[in-house]
Amino acid sequence: MTTTYTNSFTRDIILNHQISDHMFGLNKDNAQGQVTELIDRLKSNAGLSDEQATKVIETIKDFVVDKYPMLSGAVNNIFGSK
Repeated sequence: MTTTYTNSFTRDIILNHQISDHMFGLNKDNAQGQVTELIDRLKSNAGLSDEQATKVIETIKDFVVDKYPMLSGAVNNIFGSK
């Protein structure tokens, strides 16, 4: 049986079970700023409160970590771990 991958990025993630934060241009210095920007966008674009926007981020983070454990390191570096 041959597996077809949608692109080389997907193949590399699946085959190597790892992902590098540099692939996204992230480091601890700019990750928090990007999260703050995302929360601000949720508040302005969806009319959410700070609390609601933060809960949306936490829900998405938890979903991604649960469904794609190989991304947990990158996700936790971006959004922080509990």
